[in-house]
Amino acid sequence: MIRMLIRPWFIGFLIVALSHQIAQKLLHFQFPLADSYLDPLLFLPILLHLFLWERRYIWKKGSSYKLKWREIFLVFIVVSVFAEYFFPFWSSSFTRDYWDVVCYAAGATFFGLYLNV
Repeated sequence: MIRMLIRPWFIGFLIVALSHQIAQKLLHFQFPLADSYLDPLLFLPILLHLFLWERRYIWKKGSSYKLKWREIFLVFIVVSVFAEYFFPFWSSSFTRDYWDVVCYAAGATFFGLYLNV
């Protein structure tokens, strides 16, 4: 169970995402391209991996269980709609940016092709 949470790519994505948040929010470093698109790009691989872990170990689906493409697509749609429609509607601290949807799609596709193991 713990082996899945210490996979090098997963730890690497978490470190990159957290490092970027610390640099951006606490240290006030500006990396315009990363500030705009890094978080959406990394978010779905991280989230989908946690969903996969949950399915395998909490729902006892077994260590060979893989998320189906329709599940990956559904998560992509829900995250995209909430992050790019509802959150900006509810709060002005969120910005609607449809390029983020492209990043969510890229992250979900990358997960589905290479990390859903």
